[in-house]
Amino acid sequence: MRALLLFIVFLGVSQAVTCWIGSTNGVSPPENRSSIECSGDCKYCAKGVLVLANSVGYATWGCGCGGGVNDIATEFGATCTKKGKTERSTGADGKETMYCCKGDKCNSANQKISFYTIITIAFIAFLSLAPNKAQIS
Repeated sequence: MRALLLFIVFLGVSQAVTCWIGSTNGVSPPENRSSIECSGDCKYCAKGVLVLANSVGYATWGCGCGGGVNDIATEFGATCTKKGKTERSTGADGKETMYCCKGDKCNSANQKISFYTIITIAFIAFLSLAPNKAQIS
């Protein structure tokens, strides 16, 4: 029984990540998006954004490890090896940015919005738990 449990845990850890795939001419994922399991032992999803003259020209979602059919890392000339972003100039007021994240379907949300949402929730929780020193007599 113990061996079976260890096998199931190891199987879950060793599987590749599942990422959202698709592309659009904006920054939000397309409504009809789908997901795919990335090839090999890939652990990173990615979102790529092409900006031309300060407006988003194209955005794409996929795997971030390079080499697969639905892998955007090759398209952007970079491979995800850690969470974060990689930028490069395309000339003439153009810029490509690839955002890498680790985990299943992590490439769907705007990371800044998620961060600010978490900070706001933490602040509200702090205020609600703080002792109320102002008492009316």
